[in-house]
Amino acid sequence: YLDDGLRDVVTTIDDLGLAGQTLVIVVADHGESMTEHGIFYDHYGLHDHVLHVPFIMRMPGRLPGGVRLPQMLNHTDVAPTLLEVAGLSVPAAMEGQSLWPLATGAESHGGHDETISEECSWQAAWSLRTDRYKFIVAREPDEDGCYPRELYDLVADPAEEHNIVAERPDVAAALEARLEEWIAEHLHAVGREEDPLREQGTTLRMMMQALD
Repeated sequence: YLDDGLRDVVTTIDDLGLAGQTLVIVVADHGESMTEHGIFYDHYGLHDHVLHVPFIMRMPGRLPGGVRLPQMLNHTDVAPTLLEVAGLSVPAAMEGQSLWPLATGAESHGGHDETISEECSWQAAWSLRTDRYKFIVAREPDEDGCYPRELYDLVADPAEEHNIVAERPDVAAALEARLEEWIAEHLHAVGREEDPLREQGTTLRMMMQALD
């Protein structure tokens, strides 16, 4: 269904002669677990099969075809990219960065050194990902047996099957300190003190418990 819909959109743009003036972006809000970590067809947790999403851009004549960007990117990069393509200034308050120089090949360096994510649906947890490691910390006990603290070497263990938090306490401590620093900075910026994951609790889990 999605393929058919995208074909219709792209074909219409081409038929109208607007392909070189129209940037088409296909992006997802999350991935899905398809049996990974014992979960089937749900976006539970902060492993890469949930966080790593498609991001496809098309603009013939402006973007080269078949190029893959190895850098870590973020949903917050979408708006700055659209603004730059439209010839508009990017507000300094925006957290993301335009991907246009990377996508066009004007620049080879960019992207993010780290990405921070959180979930507050089935579990309350934060994660920090670098190009080498993923650190995850849960804010409340998890009924499904997940670890309170997780560390994965994404180079040696891309499927995130072996939690090495006890084997590399130095790496876990450094990433946890950086994550907590980031959370504290952003809470302060909006005038709040309580971590929203602790304050709000897990929404979907509480909903299912209420239904029971």
